[in-house]
Amino acid sequence: MPRAAIPTFLSMTAAVSMMAAMTATPALAGETAAQLLAQAEAGDAQAQVDVGLAYETGQDGLPKDPAQAVAWYAKAAAQGNPAGENNLGVYYRDGQGGLPVDEQRATALFMASANQNYGLGESNLGWQYESGKGVPQADLAVAAFWYLKAAQQNVAQAEINLAYFYQNGLGGLPKNPALVAAWCLKAAALYRAGAGVPVDLAHAAALEKLAADLGNPNGEYNYGYALEFGWTGKPDYAGALAWYLKAAELGQADAMNQIGFMIQQGQVSGQNLGTAISWFQRAGQAGSEAGAANYLAAVHAAAQARQNPQGPGPWEPSIATPSAQCLGGDPESCP
Repeated sequence: MPRAAIPTFLSMTAAVSMMAAMTATPALAGETAAQLLAQAEAGDAQAQVDVGLAYETGQDGLPKDPAQAVAWYAKAAAQGNPAGENNLGVYYRDGQGGLPVDEQRATALFMASANQNYGLGESNLGWQYESGKGVPQADLAVAAFWYLKAAQQNVAQAEINLAYFYQNGLGGLPKNPALVAAWCLKAAALYRAGAGVPVDLAHAAALEKLAADLGNPNGEYNYGYALEFGWTGKPDYAGALAWYLKAAELGQADAMNQIGFMIQQGQVSGQNLGTAISWFQRAGQAGSEAGAANYLAAVHAAAQARQNPQGPGPWEPSIATPSAQCLGGDPESCP
């Protein structure tokens, strides 16, 4: 299904679902391959999933072997383990690990997993209904139902797909830009933190840009932050400042603090510590603890500077808060 208005990676459901299968279980701290295999061979379903994951990724002392991964996922699935069911379903859907493509079998496994409230199974089942594969016919309302259940369990791909549905008014959902932005930001946070998905700052930034373009102040702040620290390439201070100013106009306290920080670091030309202090003060008043702390530290630094025999010079705090036009490069509008 084409998704032209969403960043291109959002349509990569199959690829992301396979990656999700690789991150379905926690890392095994301190367990050797022998210990893990012993537990799996004794019938421990979770250990069987973990052995499958180790063979899938070539970790925990085991070689990368998709066929062995399938065998162990099948053992776990036979015991009704939802992660095993989901991961085996991915292999049937994609025709990997020596298995033929079997969409009906994949759907049955995803359904069994989803019926145990397993988020990845719910998300993958939603895709089956969206794409019409392995089901009698596509049903976007059913797809939306499963995406919402998975999204509520912090499955990034489900959050992205749900945002797409709200963007286009699919599956009986209304077009709702606010919810598009909200679900994109939830998914972006997972990509930033590597929670259930690999860390991917570029994907996070693309989602945050979408939220920013929809006028979400947190999206504007987050995308500005991505630009400032070069998560989309080289640092773009001018671009970051522009987005921070948009967010600050909507009352986003962290954006106010970050404007002050950029000024303090000399990343905004023609401004001084006094201007930074004004932004820190605004940030603190708007609820930013970092802004309040930076305000106190900057005021202390300004007081020390005034004791310098050379005089206060550029360290004297401004009385008025600078306008967006001032920071944008219009010196006549500066206080």
